Formats: sequence, C-alpha cells, structure tokens
Amino acid sequence: MTTPRRAPAAGAAPAAEPEPCTPVTAAMSNSTGQIVPMDEATCYARLADASVGRVAVTMGAVPAVLPVTFCLVDGRIVFRTGSGGPLLDATDGRVVAFEIDDLPVGPAIGDGPGWWVQVVGWARRVTDDGLQAKACAALPWGWQHDGVDVVVAVEPRMVSGRQMVLAEAD
Repeated sequence: MTTPRRAPAAGAAPAAEPEPCTPVTAAMSNSTGQIVPMDEATCYARLADASVGRVAVTMGAVPAVLPVTFCLVDGRIVFRTGSGGPLLDATDGRVVAFEIDDLPVGPAIGDGPGWWVQVVGWARRVTDDGLQAKACAALPWGWQHDGVDVVVAVEPRMVSGRQMVLAEAD
C-alpha cells in the first residue's frame, strides 16, 4: 500500500522520495535476548507499581488511545475523568483495552530489558460508595479533572504481558 502524497506547490521542486527503512540485522543489534510471556501475578504486580497507563477506546467509531493516571483497587483498574468529557462517554459500559509498559528507547531499543502489560475488560462509571471512596483515596488527580470526580473502573477479563529477557553474556 502506498501513502498518498500531496502535489508540490506551484513552482516548488518535487520532494525527494524518502529512503526506505533499513532492515535491522544481527550485526546492527547487540540484542541476544527473547520476548517471553509474564504470568498473571507478575502482570498484576506491574500494574500495582505503575501510576500512568493508556486506555484504548472508540470515540465515534474512531480508535483513540489516551493516557490516564490510575491505580488498582480491589483488582480493578480505576482512573478519574471529567464528568462531561469524551473519555467518560467512550468508556462507560464499554469494552476497553488498557496498557502499561517500561520499554527501552533510543538507538539500542532492542538491547535492553523491558516489559508491557495489556488488560481488556468492561469499563463502568463507579457508583458503589465503598469502591468510590477507596478509589478517591488512592488515585492521583487526573489530567482531565473538571472539578467533579468521576471514577471509571475497568474489570479485567483478559490480562497478558510480555517481557524482554536478555541472554547471559558468555
């Protein structure tokens, strides 16, 4: 599939074709590791230690991935959002995906250990007073706060994770 290109402006020289990506070869990478699955307990431990994640939703039939501050409460992922915002509309009563990670970046992207956890589950506005109180006590303030606390909980149905494990040096 080719990417459509804009025509150059009148009188402008046509843009040069970009260089194709260079395939990574063994000689270009120091990585001698592998990607292995994490067990569910390890995934939950990583979720418990994190405070920022990404929730994947559908907004008007268009996928969106948004960062949120969150915590685990009673095995659920909970986060705050504004009472009239699009995130509440996109999550309340819907299936969402949630992701956290700690991945190496930069020129040696495949050369260091890293991991990611993905959760899929039903998201619902929290209406239970007990869960609401626990969530509000534990949660950092969200970025979309509009003065009205609305807490959304994601009830995990599928939890999976992977980690990059480097081989021992000889």
